[in-house]
Amino acid sequence: MRRKTWQYATTLPAEKLSQIQNPLIKPERYVEHAYNPLHRRYEYDPAGELSRTLDKLRGEVTYEYEANGRLLEHNPEKRFDGEEFRYDAAGNRLNFNTSRFDRVKDNRLKKWSNHEYKYDAWGNLVEKIVGIVRWQTFTYDCENRLVKTETMANSQVESTSSYQYDSLGRRVGKQWEIKGKTGQKRFLWQGLRLLREESPGKSSLYLYEPGSYAPLARTDEKEGEVENKVYYFHTDQIGTPLEMTDAEGQIVWQAKYRLWGAVEKLVVNEVEQNIRFQGQYFDVETGLHYNTFRYYDPETGRFITQDPIGLSGGLNLYSYAPSSTSWVDPFGLSCESLKGKYSSVEKANLPSWVAESFTNGKYKTVVTTQDIYVYRVFGGNAKASGGFVSTSPASSRIQAKLDAALLPEWKNTRQFEAKILIPKGTILNIGSVAPQVTKSGTIFKGGADQILMPQNWPESWIVGIKTIRTP
Repeated sequence: MRRKTWQYATTLPAEKLSQIQNPLIKPERYVEHAYNPLHRRYEYDPAGELSRTLDKLRGEVTYEYEANGRLLEHNPEKRFDGEEFRYDAAGNRLNFNTSRFDRVKDNRLKKWSNHEYKYDAWGNLVEKIVGIVRWQTFTYDCENRLVKTETMANSQVESTSSYQYDSLGRRVGKQWEIKGKTGQKRFLWQGLRLLREESPGKSSLYLYEPGSYAPLARTDEKEGEVENKVYYFHTDQIGTPLEMTDAEGQIVWQAKYRLWGAVEKLVVNEVEQNIRFQGQYFDVETGLHYNTFRYYDPETGRFITQDPIGLSGGLNLYSYAPSSTSWVDPFGLSCESLKGKYSSVEKANLPSWVAESFTNGKYKTVVTTQDIYVYRVFGGNAKASGGFVSTSPASSRIQAKLDAALLPEWKNTRQFEAKILIPKGTILNIGSVAPQVTKSGTIFKGGADQILMPQNWPESWIVGIKTIRTP
């Protein structure tokens, strides 16, 4: 049997939004409401890869993959601008006139289509040339963070921009000039999720799905207006916004995407909307997506700088993911598959003090269906073989403290991080970290993925230990 997932913007009860379809029965559109323009259906192949999408606004789209799950083709219905991809052994995209056995030295893509790329000694992209009419330059600080850009078009300066970051590496401000018009924005964060953006006379507050970086709603406050405006996001199967509607249900923003996140067409653009893949923010001045700790180029589906966590994020330091249909990377560090690496089993009855460490006391009990890597920060009184771990490596000691809501009295100094290989068939309890309040009243928001390990799990599962950078 094949799995079908539906997504609606209606008041239908949850049990009517999904069901299993028998492939022996002719597929039909089960529910087709004339008043509901946002109707989507997803179909998956036996390997769990997205193979077909039916969208009332966009028509049918099919997908094809290599045996290893790498995306090969994206074919929209009744259109001749589908996409096909070729890769080398390291996952770098190749032109079709090159040999499959060609390699991209150091994984630094030099040419693709009519684009040329140049890098500095640290592997940062410093020049991007498109044909003979467009040229972009990129400048970085001592921590390889993008701080300045310039775009030339037909020998004229088209745009310039500059960026600022806080001590945790989060972008807190940007300024730009595009064809003589200037602008600026400030960004406020809740952990590693963008909470609010501010520009002169206007601000936007973002709400997200619980335990996710997929946007749910946005509230806009504008100078001179009495009432705030509320907008709602309608996303695809991995949390990418496809439409945004106002309080009356009218579509005010709608996009058609290329497969790796570049907007092919803004069908409706009454309200500015810059959220893209989970954790990504579109910069109109460069065409890049800010991805928390790096910048992502949606034209090539890769990052413009090397992974700051090194090989912990994978062997190709520029790679985003094998496929954009089932993987996300909210931090620009390492991608997490949304496909099942586990199966749910009967929920364990955890002691209340353990259950309360999960957000709202909610967790589920699962058994792993394949080997998985997890990470645990430790030091001081906290040992490498402790009970709680995370699915993502820590970017810094301070961020580990915030994400895992580590209270001072627990005396976890977070000096080290253990990489742990959990074998297939292991029973785990998973959820997200609950907020914690210090004795002085400071709130640690938590929200990161949290896994409760089995009691007395063997230290032989630890495959590596590294020192976590400060701050």
